[in-house]
Amino acid sequence: MKRALIFLPLLLLVLFIGVLLSAINNNKNPATINQPLPQFNQVALMDESKQFGNQDMPTTFYLINVWASWCNYCKQELPTLKKIAQTGVPIVGLNYRDNREQAVRILQKFANPFIFNLYDKDGTFANKLGVNATPQTYLIDNKGIIKLRYSGELTMDVWQQDFLPLIKQHKANQ
Repeated sequence: MKRALIFLPLLLLVLFIGVLLSAINNNKNPATINQPLPQFNQVALMDESKQFGNQDMPTTFYLINVWASWCNYCKQELPTLKKIAQTGVPIVGLNYRDNREQAVRILQKFANPFIFNLYDKDGTFANKLGVNATPQTYLIDNKGIIKLRYSGELTMDVWQQDFLPLIKQHKANQ
């Protein structure tokens, strides 16, 4: 019996890590998929005097990319986001719980792929989206409905395998 108790903390730790990894890798969060983009009104990252809300979002398929200057994966995916933006897909940045000046410096250092950036210092809008880590990317359709949530670095493979088929399927059904 005492031998079994010795392994109990290890078992609990493994179980906890499994649950945590499962939550982080849940890219199809049922709380957000096929739901309207939550209502929001956020200040712009680059210009504190500007505010953006739902009415300012693109009217075509677009991405919302949740990122931060302290997130290495976020910085690594910026060139991929730039390539996607060059194909004509608008990308809205959601700067998450970050230092404004550091975030602006990152966008000046790397190519800025975003049509505009929302500054979510306290994570209010991100919480409405169900953000649990950065980076996260959301595909929003032309009616403002969230079609896909991807947690992790967005690569061209992920873009082509997960995002593009949804866009093509929607266009084919119109």
